[in-house]
Amino acid sequence: MNKKIFILILLFAVFLSSAFEVKQEYVLVELDYENGNFSFVNKSLETGNYPTLSHTLAYDYEADLISDNGEVLYFNTFDPTLLHSESAGESGIEGGAIVLNNSKLFILTPNFRNAEKIEILKKGEKIFAVDVYDVGATSCRLK
Repeated sequence: MNKKIFILILLFAVFLSSAFEVKQEYVLVELDYENGNFSFVNKSLETGNYPTLSHTLAYDYEADLISDNGEVLYFNTFDPTLLHSESAGESGIEGGAIVLNNSKLFILTPNFRNAEKIEILKKGEKIFAVDVYDVGATSCRLK
């Protein structure tokens, strides 16, 4: 009987913890990369658990989330030409980097109410930008 009560309490605790889970809004921008050029595919405001980056490597490309007054709100570095692959092999974990000329990539940034655009920089020079002020807009803000 005590075992059944313990299981019920445990299930109730799991239910309560999932009910109070904090969902975050984040901006998801889908881009195509082809031979050094980016093109816009889609953008959306998503709700869920925003991924926490454990580290940021120093790559040549940087995605900057820019505010309406020009301040960098968030940034991350990436390389659209590299795909890192790992799998379990006979001698342990195998894999490495695969170099691509064409890829589809997703830029995720936290949702800031004063975010204006995402700029893609290569070695510090702006090469692409996409507006995000209208993603999930709840106001009548127009440009």
